[in-house]
Amino acid sequence: SRQTKAYEASALGRVQQRITTPTEAYGAIQTGQLLAETYAQIVGGDTIRRRVFSLVKGTIPSDTGQMGISASPVQRLDLLLITVRGPNPTQDAIVANAAPRALAGFIRETGTLRDQIVPIDRAEVPTKPVAPRLKLDLALAILLGLVFNAGLALVLELVGDRVRQLEELEE
Repeated sequence: SRQTKAYEASALGRVQQRITTPTEAYGAIQTGQLLAETYAQIVGGDTIRRRVFSLVKGTIPSDTGQMGISASPVQRLDLLLITVRGPNPTQDAIVANAAPRALAGFIRETGTLRDQIVPIDRAEVPTKPVAPRLKLDLALAILLGLVFNAGLALVLELVGDRVRQLEELEE
């Protein structure tokens, strides 16, 4: 209960390629999912983190390392879910909304002219912390304690050599 509360804010973006002819459309759809997986790995790196914090400079204090920025592709779709986890819900939302812009800037600067990141859903300020989960942690601790103690009691019963009844003493 003394742990610092952590909040999560998530922004959703679509990874797509610019197409110039109708024949490129099918390939662009298939490539979008692969690009989402690739860009999810890039978002987790320091390059995008530095870019994000340079975009939000002045809006929030400098990067203290308390925020975690991660991304994951949405299965079988060309969508990328960017999640920021940190102690300040407002700052988490600001950083989550800046991350797609930082990724788009990175893509442009690397010379990939066909790839785009199109924001779909902006991150909202979270109202409830995601950690610590005191009730869940307490329930798991009680359950594991009961299972461990029951197992320990069974083991002690099997290896114990004390006399329990008079007949055992006679034997």
